[in-house]
Amino acid sequence: MEHVIAYTDGASRGNPGPAGAGWLLADGDGGVIEEGALPLGSTTNNVAEYRAVIAALERARDLGARRVTLRSDSELLVRQLSGAYRVRAEHLQPLHQQVRRLVGAFERVTFEHVPRGQNRRADELANQGADANAGEVTAGSPANAGVQVGLGSLEGFEGAAVPAGAGADTAVAAAAAAAAVAKTDGAPVPEAEPAVILRVRYGETDQMGLVYYANYLDWFTEGRTELMRRRGVPYRDLEAAGIFLPVSEVECRYRRPARYDDRVAVYTAIRNLTPARLEFIYRIVRVESAHKEETGLLAEGRTLHGFVDAAGRPFSLQKRHPDLWARIRQAVDGR
Repeated sequence: MEHVIAYTDGASRGNPGPAGAGWLLADGDGGVIEEGALPLGSTTNNVAEYRAVIAALERARDLGARRVTLRSDSELLVRQLSGAYRVRAEHLQPLHQQVRRLVGAFERVTFEHVPRGQNRRADELANQGADANAGEVTAGSPANAGVQVGLGSLEGFEGAAVPAGAGADTAVAAAAAAAAVAKTDGAPVPEAEPAVILRVRYGETDQMGLVYYANYLDWFTEGRTELMRRRGVPYRDLEAAGIFLPVSEVECRYRRPARYDDRVAVYTAIRNLTPARLEFIYRIVRVESAHKEETGLLAEGRTLHGFVDAAGRPFSLQKRHPDLWARIRQAVDGR
C-alpha cells in the first residue's frame, strides 16, 4: 500500500475523565480502508489525541503503507508533531517519542491541521471509545468487544476528497527542527508551512557517503508538490487542464552535507505569483542525524516556474484559466 490518509481525534469527559481515541484510514482517492474506536479509561484529552495518532500509525504500518498523511483538528497536536512547538508536559513526552519511533517505519509521514468539519468521523469514533470505556484495548485484535474496526464511509468529512497532501508534515521534525531553523541565518519559512520529512536513502549518496548535490533539487520538488496538493491545487489538476510549470530558474545554497539515513525536513513556501510565473522558496534542515552530526540548516534555495501549455508556449494564467488563477491565488494566501 503506497499512501494512507489518516484522520484522528481524542475525547475526554471531564479532562481528565472517561476517554477514547478514534481514527479512520483512507486511500488516496478517499475510499475508507479501516476505522477504529479505542476506550482509554480515565485520562486527558491531550493523551487521547496522542493515543489516536499512535493507533492510526500502528495500523498504517501493519497494513504496509509506505507514506502517511495524518490529519487532526488539534492545532496544538499538529504543531508539536511538526516541531513548531515543544512538548513541555512530561506525561506527553513518552507518547511523543513513541510517535517518532513509529514514523521511522515509513518513507514519509506528514501531519496536517484540518478544520473540525473535515474530521467529524474521527471525532464520532473517539466519543464512541469514551462511551464504551471498558478499559484499553488494541484496535485490530480479534477480541475487541468495545472497538469498532473495519470499513466505513467518509460521511461527514467535508472536502475530504480534495487533495491536501503533505506538506506541510511531519512527526520527526520534533522540537529540534524549529530550533535548528531558528539558529541559522536567514528568516525561517513560516511555521504555518508543515515540513515534508524524508529519510536519506543510500542511492541518494555519493562515494563519500554524502548526498549528491542534485538530489537537493529533487527534495525541492517533493516540497512544492506537497505544498500545492495541501493547498488544494495539486499538480495533476493543473496538468489535466493543460497547464505545466517547468523550472526556468533554480538556486541552491549548500550549508552543510546530509548523509545516509539522516532525516531531513523540507520547508516550502510560495514567495511570488504573477499571471505568468510562480516562485517557491525552500529550506532543508537536518532534524535527526544517523552519524551524531549537528542538526540544522543543510541547504536553502528557490525555483522559478513559468505557466506554459502542452506545447511549451507561455501564457497568462489569469486570462486563459481565470478559475484556476483564483484557486492558485487562494493557495498563495494559504486559504
